[in-house]
Amino acid sequence: NTAVLQVDPTVTILAQPLNKTVCQNNITHFSVSAVHIGGGSLTYQWQISFNGITYTNLSNNANYQGVTSNILTVSNAQMNLNNARYRCRINGYCNT
Repeated sequence: NTAVLQVDPTVTILAQPLNKTVCQNNITHFSVSAVHIGGGSLTYQWQISFNGITYTNLSNNANYQGVTSNILTVSNAQMNLNNARYRCRINGYCNT
């Protein structure tokens, strides 16, 4: 008998989110582009950090839409978000 090892192809990031400047009370968008080399599906989860170390998952609400998609919309931006850092966790089969 033999055992077969199949290695899942990786997720490749094609475009990272870019820094944004927005006026208070306005809307902006962050986007990321990625592909699963093997053609598999991807999942997205946007996160926020105020210190660049600890990140928290965002939830869709009045201020955030698209938190589980490749495009995050930030609505009604307030001063408490000044210098906030956003990142998107992209997962494929192997949770990369």
